[in-house]
Amino acid sequence: HFFISESIFFGIANVLKKFNKILKR
Repeated sequence: HFFISESIFFGIANVLKKFNKILKR
């Protein structure tokens, strides 16, 4: 089902954004 994979994709993207902020600091 698309909803599950979409939520996982957004979750990973969110984690990557947080990781990027941590790496930049």
